[in-house]
Amino acid sequence: MTNLVPSIPIILDRPRLLRFDVNAMIAAQQVTGRSFYESLGLLFGIQRDLAAQTGNAPADPVRLAELGLEVLAKLPLVDIRALLWAGLLRDDPSVTVEGVGAMLSPLTVMGVLAALASALSEQGPEPPASGNPTEPSPGTTA
Repeated sequence: MTNLVPSIPIILDRPRLLRFDVNAMIAAQQVTGRSFYESLGLLFGIQRDLAAQTGNAPADPVRLAELGLEVLAKLPLVDIRALLWAGLLRDDPSVTVEGVGAMLSPLTVMGVLAALASALSEQGPEPPASGNPTEPSPGTTA
């Protein structure tokens, strides 16, 4: 069977691949109890906010730390860990949620968010702007 969903490289404890097929989406949803599209909408919203606030300015460590706290107020670590874990399952079915948590540190969370946003944006359309996952995107049918 042809793999229709691409795998995106990420370096954690070692080089790994992120892949968000429907099974990964369901796995993340089961762990967080939150709709996958709700988490996805939060993640993309955070990426837009960060891009708007940082632009091409040099990285100020204090400002990046402040932005990190703002991000975690919107998308809890438990969701970030679950999204990353679910995306890694196809590459390594033995990986655990706790094992993925051990691969993260406060210094790597922002980079992981960028990788997740990149992987998810390459694997499908953004959720509707209304935040309603049942609403079709422009150009699609219900």
